[in-house]
Amino acid sequence: MNLFSDHGFDATPMPLLAEKAGVGTGTIYRYFPSKEALLNELYRNYKLKVESYVLDGFNDQETVEKKFKHLCSPWIEISIQDPKLFQLLKMQNYLP
Repeated sequence: MNLFSDHGFDATPMPLLAEKAGVGTGTIYRYFPSKEALLNELYRNYKLKVESYVLDGFNDQETVEKKFKHLCSPWIEISIQDPKLFQLLKMQNYLP
């Protein structure tokens, strides 16, 4: 996550990802057929965790203003507490 957030998708080669993970490049390819597959798995994993956090206690019967605050406040907290995670999640909006 840190490498993708710091360098972007295109500037993060698989050998560097393997080095930081403490494994060989071939080992990563056993589990992820491509860098895109690895990023997608990271994204899905973090997205589910964030979604659970954001939706915790959400009440569909509240006013629009309260629903908006309930949904936006956690995103603001995440962007402050873990900017690299926020950057990773945001990055997916701009990749094909």
